[in-house]
Order: sequence, then C-alpha cells, then structure tokens
Amino acid sequence: VALLGGLPMRFAHLSLSALYGIAYVFFSWFMMYRWVPGEGPHFIYFFFDITLGIHTTIALLVLLLVLVFFYAVFAGAALILTYLGGGLLVHCAFVAIIFSAVCRFRD
Repeated sequence: VALLGGLPMRFAHLSLSALYGIAYVFFSWFMMYRWVPGEGPHFIYFFFDITLGIHTTIALLVLLLVLVFFYAVFAGAALILTYLGGGLLVHCAFVAIIFSAVCRFRD
C-alpha cells in the first residue's frame, strides 16, 4: 500500500489475515513446552497462557479483531489509491496526508 511496492491488499483476502493470526497462535501453543525443555510451559506473550482461563479467550478475540481491522484499513487504502489512479505522486501525497493526520511535531 502506498510505498510498499504494489503489495496487493484486497478485501477478498480478509480471511487469510485471520488464518495467519490463528496459525501463529497455534504455533506458539505448539512451542510452549519446547522453548525451555523440562521447565514447564513458556509462552511468548502472557495473553497466550492457556492457564489464565477466560482472559486468554478475550485477549485472543481482541487480537483477532485488531488484525482484521488493520487489514481492512490497508485494503481500504489500497482501494482509494487505485481509485485515485495510482502513480508515485499520488502515493507520496497519500502518505503525506496520512502522516500529517496522525503525527504531531512540536518545536
């Protein structure tokens, strides 16, 4: 998107971002006894700890929603850039507008 070299971001691929996140969670659960063998389960992040009960479920659902939300934001940005005609000048102007909206510089 914008300056990432034409990386295709389509709304039709939204489910793939969720599947990638789910695969990452399953990988971390697969590795929980392999990070430090013989010392019990170790997790990359505290919210992956399956012994925390409902808090793990809520955290993983929130992470899934955040992942899907940001994919949708980038897919929307790609759609807007396509609608505007693309080109380096349009992409640079788009990045400058987004940066000026979210970054604040104080002297």
